[in-house]
Amino acid sequence: MFIDLLNTDCPQDLSLFCLGDWIVSIPSRISSSPVVSIAAEFFVHSYNFHRDQSYSNRTKALQTKGKALKELQLSLSESQPHPTYNLIVATKLHYSAEVLIGVDQMGYAVHALGLLNLLKSGIVSGVDQEHFWNVVESTYVDDITMAVTAGRPSVYDHDFYLSATHPDALSVRSLTPTQRVKTIMMHCLIQCPRLIVAIRHASRNPSDLVAIATAVTLADNLWKLSQQQLFADFVDDCLFESDDHIDDTVADIIPSGIGFSSVQNMVTCTKYWMLQNLLCGCLDTLHRKFAHGFLCSNLPSPKNVHEMDTQAAKQLGRAVLGLGDKVSPLTLLRAHGPLSFSIGAWHRQVRYLRSSGQTQSLEDHTRILAATRMQKWILNKCNSVLERLHVSQAAEIAWIEALDSMAGEELADWIPNKVSIDSEDGEIVMKLEYNDRRPNDVGSAQSGGEVTRTVTIRDPANFGPQHLRDWVRGNGGLPANENIMISYL
Repeated sequence: MFIDLLNTDCPQDLSLFCLGDWIVSIPSRISSSPVVSIAAEFFVHSYNFHRDQSYSNRTKALQTKGKALKELQLSLSESQPHPTYNLIVATKLHYSAEVLIGVDQMGYAVHALGLLNLLKSGIVSGVDQEHFWNVVESTYVDDITMAVTAGRPSVYDHDFYLSATHPDALSVRSLTPTQRVKTIMMHCLIQCPRLIVAIRHASRNPSDLVAIATAVTLADNLWKLSQQQLFADFVDDCLFESDDHIDDTVADIIPSGIGFSSVQNMVTCTKYWMLQNLLCGCLDTLHRKFAHGFLCSNLPSPKNVHEMDTQAAKQLGRAVLGLGDKVSPLTLLRAHGPLSFSIGAWHRQVRYLRSSGQTQSLEDHTRILAATRMQKWILNKCNSVLERLHVSQAAEIAWIEALDSMAGEELADWIPNKVSIDSEDGEIVMKLEYNDRRPNDVGSAQSGGEVTRTVTIRDPANFGPQHLRDWVRGNGGLPANENIMISYL
């Protein structure tokens, strides 16, 4: 059954390859690995339910899910001290199957966190050398999003992954140009959360020259790596202009849509533009906080930073035009992250033009209006994706605050330090941890040590960032006695 999915000529089914090339190795593992076999069966039944959401298809998918979870738990208990490659592949299949059943069910998030724990050390037994790095490449970006949001380094930011992805080490590996692009991009992206933490630390300690130099030096190194010609060559080779309809509100900014030679190239290009937006956001913060240190470095001028920031955001805007009505939720979920980061580029452009300290020219005023239109248009596109995934949409003010935090500004008071997923009474709940911080100003800090406050969110798919922001600040949100529980440790 799984082989039939890989051999299809249907464009919708080809979107399965957004998961990565590793899926072509699944058929060879089905007969020899029970945990992969039942996970693949769960994936096929979930795919059938996605295509035809009948009661019988849903029942079959859920029945197979129960069997697959038992086998997954058994494999996990037997895989100590290191996870097996089969366990990792099976978990990837569970993650993908849960997305097909429904993102709003949040089952995929459980496996996303599970994959993070399985892959974080880099030590895997029975590894398939041909496909292992493709599995990692299609997985690590989920942790980048979580890390930049929570204000922590990436779990992949350690010697194993840094040395394996360092450009100087790639000469000993036989890599295609595409693999080199993906590997160097990973080397940059897994360090972005550390850069954000370094900028925030320097901002809290403006007289600490070492802290400032650390942030500027890391930013300089990552910027140089991200501007290599191989990235531009890759993007040029896999893009083509499309005739997708362009909204009148932004037709003067986005000349045309773009398509990609493959769904995997779409994932890689959008990830690269996300890297550009992340780095440009960090450079913008460094310049605003430490203008002298910034100008003494080899970093591009603020004007050039904002030009490259909005250029990457514009490309993401062109890419979203190709997300038609029949796009797989696997593709939608993978495209949403980079697209949402691009909102920050337009927000930063408006702030930069308004804070230039000079009287705004007619051209500047026109650019501000254009950036404002793009910011709102991209946000609407992001919310359209969330609506299609049946997940709560994001309010502009909450997302802008989050994006500023992701660029090295102080963490917004409503953003938790850690997010975890759990099951209570048969329902998936989200748990948010605040370390020595006061969500909704509830309770008082205990003396003699740090206090961790855990906020439990029921029905997390319908609880968006604006709900949490409003609740934390006492401005409403969903009733605490129905959707929110607080515990103190």
